[in-house]
Amino acid sequence: MRRRGSSSRLARPHVTRRATRDLALENAAAGCVGETFGTWIQLFQAEAAPQAELRHTARHIARDEARHAALAFRLFDWLDPKLSPNQRDEVQHALVLATQRLGGDCEVPSTLAASIGLPGKAEAARAASAILAHLPSVCA
Repeated sequence: MRRRGSSSRLARPHVTRRATRDLALENAAAGCVGETFGTWIQLFQAEAAPQAELRHTARHIARDEARHAALAFRLFDWLDPKLSPNQRDEVQHALVLATQRLGGDCEVPSTLAASIGLPGKAEAARAASAILAHLPSVCA
């Protein structure tokens, strides 16, 4: 703000413990898990799509999804020390639940999936297991 001529400082926002918990839960499920899975789907499609233009577009989207996932993990690290032990347990549970739901998010008819290079249910389930194995543990 000072570069633009303002002499005032921005006030630090006050965030309640409940709002922090809610943000941590949403970020865990949609950000950490969802964006990571979205990155994987786009990388899969970037390799498997039959059309070069679709592979190129999927690579571009994968980079964007990866940036979103990275931001979610930075937010996760920032929020973690602000959580109580019970809230950390809730966030850990949200990570696990979101990951377990991933296979169901990839319900595309097999003929359509193959024609555009999307993973099948078995591949999505393997990816979900791999993601779950590498998620941060907030209980450690």
